[in-house]
Amino acid sequence: MPLSTLADAIYQILRHRVPAIDPSINYETLVSQLPALPPPNQGIRHHDDHRLNDALGEIGLACHAQGLPAVSAIVVLDDTRVPSRGYYPTTHPHAVTTPQKMIAWAHEFMNASNTIYPPTL
Repeated sequence: MPLSTLADAIYQILRHRVPAIDPSINYETLVSQLPALPPPNQGIRHHDDHRLNDALGEIGLACHAQGLPAVSAIVVLDDTRVPSRGYYPTTHPHAVTTPQKMIAWAHEFMNASNTIYPPTL
C-alpha cells in the first residue's frame, strides 16, 4: 500500500539523511522542511500533532513491512534527543518499560543510520 501524501513527503526528507553517522533531525526542522501540502495536511507545526505522529508511524510500519529499519527513528525531540511518545506504540509495540523503549529505539536508530532506503516504500 502506498504511503499517504504526508507520510511520503516526510519519507523523502528522511531517506536522504541516511546513511550518516548522525542523521537525526528534530521535529521542528522536519516540519520546516515539508513542502506545501494540500488539506488536510497543511499547518503542521508541533511534534504532538496527531497527523505528524500518524505519518511517522505509517513510515515505520511500511519500513518494517519491507524488512527495513524504521527511518522514522531518526526523528527526535530537540531537548531529549529521543523520539516523542507517539513513536513507540506503532514502531515498538512490545516495548513497555522505558528501558525497553530506549533499547528498541537505539537499535532502530543505529540500523536506520546505516541503511540506504529506496525512492518509495
